[in-house]
Amino acid sequence: SYASSTKYGYGDLNLSDFVANAFIRYVKGGHTKAPYLFAVSADGKQFQSYICSAGLNNCSGGDERILEECDRYSRKGGGSGNCRIFARLRTIKWDNGSSRNKKIKSKWSESEIKEKLKEHNLYGSTASKSKDSKKISDQLEKLNSLYKSGAITEAEFKKAKNRILNN
Repeated sequence: SYASSTKYGYGDLNLSDFVANAFIRYVKGGHTKAPYLFAVSADGKQFQSYICSAGLNNCSGGDERILEECDRYSRKGGGSGNCRIFARLRTIKWDNGSSRNKKIKSKWSESEIKEKLKEHNLYGSTASKSKDSKKISDQLEKLNSLYKSGAITEAEFKKAKNRILNN
């Protein structure tokens, strides 16, 4: 099961066209297709999304299930799995240093949404890995395994994570 502090994605991510287009459809869902959760695999090539037919803010739970389903789809396609939550409702939860808690509006056009994803280094050529961000994601992965193994407390994990991200 996933520790709540690690179910949101972090580090570099470059969404494939397939996933970016699926995210746009998800964001633009109206009342009976209100966006609820959107998970993405670490390689940016696979996703799973949940909509809430009762409308925005009227659904809860499902975090662990969506990650398991996304992992399964990713591995079936030969991908890396390791899915994390990318967005909750219309708010990006993935944290690459500039993307966390950015809102995406359903009235924006497809190209405006893609521009926003590019602006936040989540899509397109700007999302390529720099040496620094590769180093950061390596540090975060090591930190995460220390936390999961119980070697460090949640408070120590959060403190160290902030130090790495704000360096």
